[in-house]
Amino acid sequence: MSDVDPGAALDSDCRIRAHPSSVRVVRQFIREQLAASSFADAEADILLAVSEAANNAVLHSGTDEVVITWRTEGRCAEILVQDRGRFRHRIPMPALGEQGGRGIPLMMAVMDEVDIAPGSEEQPGTTIRLRKCKT
Repeated sequence: MSDVDPGAALDSDCRIRAHPSSVRVVRQFIREQLAASSFADAEADILLAVSEAANNAVLHSGTDEVVITWRTEGRCAEILVQDRGRFRHRIPMPALGEQGGRGIPLMMAVMDEVDIAPGSEEQPGTTIRLRKCKT
């Protein structure tokens, strides 16, 4: 008999240095979490959203480290992408052909919930919470 409650939250973390080449480590971490969970059907959506969030942190926040936390609880997976930088609001959407600026709308399109707690100059540290639930 297992002592683990099937509805209990299970957490796992991955820390990367804030460099574009490190985002592949994040994707590998997420693939490992997906393989160990029952969220394989949502792999493409979760990988896309987490990659976008990690890229944003690496490229735009001014942080030196990004922490990814994978948590499952019941029928939902929650991924936190945290940095020690500041969030830069970028609206409106860039024109076609321009590079960048589509990450947040992409995350919102493929995940059930996307929350952003922005960091600022006075209080650095942005957290993006991504949530995907099984139907």
